[in-house]
Amino acid sequence: MQNPPRTRSIGSVTAARPRARGNALAERLFRDFPNVFKYPPVPLAMGSGLKLRELLGTEFKPAEMRAFLQAWTSGPRYLKAVARGEMRHNLDGSPAGLPAPEHRADAQKRLNAMRRSG
Repeated sequence: MQNPPRTRSIGSVTAARPRARGNALAERLFRDFPNVFKYPPVPLAMGSGLKLRELLGTEFKPAEMRAFLQAWTSGPRYLKAVARGEMRHNLDGSPAGLPAPEHRADAQKRLNAMRRSG
C-alpha cells in the first residue's frame, strides 16, 4: 500500500496544491520557452515577467509567476550567468543585450552573500 503524499493543511488548501501549481508553471515554461528556461540558465531580457503574464493570460496567477521568476533568477547558476555578463535573451531565445554593469555587480554581491552564509 502506498503512503499518501505528505501535506500540511492551510485553511481549506493543502501545501501540496501550491507546489503542484508551481510545478505546472515550471513545466509549462520549460516546454513553451526552452531557449530561456533551461539548464544552465541564461539571463532573461528585462521585462520578461510582464511578457510572460501577457502570453500566459489567466492560466496562472501573477503571484505564482512572480514567485517562480524570483526563485529562478535568485538561483546561483542564474546569478553566475548574469555576473559573467552573459547575453540576456528574449523568451524566443533571441539576444536582448548584455546585463548592465550594476546588474552584474548586484549578481556578484548576491553570490558572495550566498557563499558567506554557507
